[in-house]
Amino acid sequence: MQIGITIGTIAEGITESFVSYIKPKKDVMWQASRIHGIKAKDLKDAPDFFSLFPKIKSLLNNRVLVAHSCGTEKRFLRAFAGQKFEPWVDSLTLAKAALPDLEKHRLGELLPYLGSDFNELPATKNRQWHDALYDAAASFCFVQNLVHTLDIADQPLSLLLNPNTKRYHALRHGS
Repeated sequence: MQIGITIGTIAEGITESFVSYIKPKKDVMWQASRIHGIKAKDLKDAPDFFSLFPKIKSLLNNRVLVAHSCGTEKRFLRAFAGQKFEPWVDSLTLAKAALPDLEKHRLGELLPYLGSDFNELPATKNRQWHDALYDAAASFCFVQNLVHTLDIADQPLSLLLNPNTKRYHALRHGS
């Protein structure tokens, strides 16, 4: 397993990042290893999930969280009983509302919407899709660039939290 977190603002972009392998409770299945590129040697000396809690909590508390199809991240963080990390901006739901004409809305399909310097960011250097830090940076950069493109930085956060296709259509077409 791996966790990747990027911290940033719409105005400044990514200002901080954190990535760590996490020692799993059971062996990593070959399919997951193939998709994520994580090998047994990567996990050998990795910390366990709960030992990372203080760091994760310090990075995520009192922040707007962004993830692509955030269900996995929410389940992951529920392991910290009594902690409520929110609100969540789901970049998949946002992409479907803002870009309904795209055939697919997978994170990899949103590359043209991440910004020209995306692959030069420290969080993405020498990383690729399905790496936790790369995917965290991609989700954030998609939201950041959408906010800039549609000029909605001064709009209520609810526009990102509860995306509405009709509202985004109007924003794209200047109505």
